[in-house]
Amino acid sequence: MLKPQDVMIVLKIVAMHQREWKYSEAALELYMSPSEVHAGGVKRLKKCCLLNEMTMGGFGTVETKLHLPDIANIKEFLQHGLRYVFPSVVTEPVSGLPTSYGGVVHLFEGYTSKMSYIPVWEHNVGDYMGGVGVKPPLYKSAPKACMDDFHFYELMALTEALRTNDDQLREFAWNKMNLMLGGV
Repeated sequence: MLKPQDVMIVLKIVAMHQREWKYSEAALELYMSPSEVHAGGVKRLKKCCLLNEMTMGGFGTVETKLHLPDIANIKEFLQHGLRYVFPSVVTEPVSGLPTSYGGVVHLFEGYTSKMSYIPVWEHNVGDYMGGVGVKPPLYKSAPKACMDDFHFYELMALTEALRTNDDQLREFAWNKMNLMLGGV
């Protein structure tokens, strides 16, 4: 039911820190169409209980619908389901934007990779070359959207680490993600 871009959409909503947003604004920031965000993503996220709808106003005022992330359900999905639904895929070396432990270095401080490469998302702007084990992003516009929003980039880099089969990396990334999403 979920599509890869839905994970990106819900993480963007998390990165917005509950500020009001419009579909067109989120679409612009994610480099998606408004229909991808609304008709696809938000509807699927609500069906999967990763997003809740709350109505504000009424009684003579304009009603506003807010879409709030269900942090507990998002945590459960990211920790236990993401790698099975959207597993990491190995590709040939490409140049692009670093991700996972190669991207947002301060989040992975203390983690030592056994690999001889850094994972990158293929992107025409990135200066980094990734070796065997490079990952396509969850959605094609992820690198561009991450370049515009550092907090979103942090969440996406951790998400990429959670997609791997490396238990040590996943545990390390989960501890950071849990803290970023309000855990202890």
